[in-house]
Amino acid sequence: MLTSDASNIGLEGVKPQVVPTVTERAHMACMLCGGRGKQLFAKFGYLVARCEVCGLVYCDHRPSLNEVVLFYSEEYFKGGIDRRGYFDYEADEALLKASFLPKLQLVNRLAPRIGSLLDVGCAAGYFMEVAREAGWRPYGVEASLYAARQAKRRGLLVVHGISLDMFRSEQFDAVTLWDVLEHLPDPLAALKAVHYALRPDGLLALCTGRIDSWLARLSGQGSRIYNPPQHLFFFSRASIEKLLTMAGFEVLKVMMDKKIVSLRYLLHMYRSFSGNGALPRMAARLLRSSFNMRIPLWIPDNMNVFARKL
Repeated sequence: MLTSDASNIGLEGVKPQVVPTVTERAHMACMLCGGRGKQLFAKFGYLVARCEVCGLVYCDHRPSLNEVVLFYSEEYFKGGIDRRGYFDYEADEALLKASFLPKLQLVNRLAPRIGSLLDVGCAAGYFMEVAREAGWRPYGVEASLYAARQAKRRGLLVVHGISLDMFRSEQFDAVTLWDVLEHLPDPLAALKAVHYALRPDGLLALCTGRIDSWLARLSGQGSRIYNPPQHLFFFSRASIEKLLTMAGFEVLKVMMDKKIVSLRYLLHMYRSFSGNGALPRMAARLLRSSFNMRIPLWIPDNMNVFARKL
């Protein structure tokens, strides 16, 4: 199971650990096989390592619950450049909901029934609202206190924290983790908790980065997937399938992700990842204008994965 509910944690004075130099060996063992990790490179002051046995790539640092809760503050959703999150999450509500519709259609098709659904990392509850309109009874868990409060104001049933311990065995027909698994300090424990909470033949649907995609390979260390301490694990198709098998799931479908995003979101992400050069400064100036547009994107370095509880 996951660790205790983050809503009970004091937040004052907690800052993420920064590791300034690369050494030969990772400090942390591989989550999947316990093998030794070899450090690959440093990014944003954190070390990225690869297991020499199974090949899992991960951040050589596990944040405390305090760090996780602090990181996903209001600034993460409102353009904090050090958070490398959203420029204006609320302004992009319609685009985010439009991006969720194709995912929901696959959930509806692959789930054993339309019944109760748990959205882990639900943010302000946009997917929950889309699912509710399709007949689901949605529940949510969200690490960000700011986002959880936004969801509750919308009348949604959302728990603040990252623990799934409060849910009963075989409570849900489907569980979703959209762009969430890579953020969690212990993805295997999270998936085992999801397995416990799912009914027999229940559906797990998730989206995460894919480092063995052509785009991620081409981008190398500069890939937006390598984004610690926001992203802690960096999956390939093989490693995500191994992880799901270890947690008791059968993989049904893996496919490229597609989203609809705003120009301002893309400019914000480019500025956040690219430092202080001329082009990032130009992106910052464009963000101060009112110009914006809707951009549909296929995302080769993101994968949607659907799996059934065994």
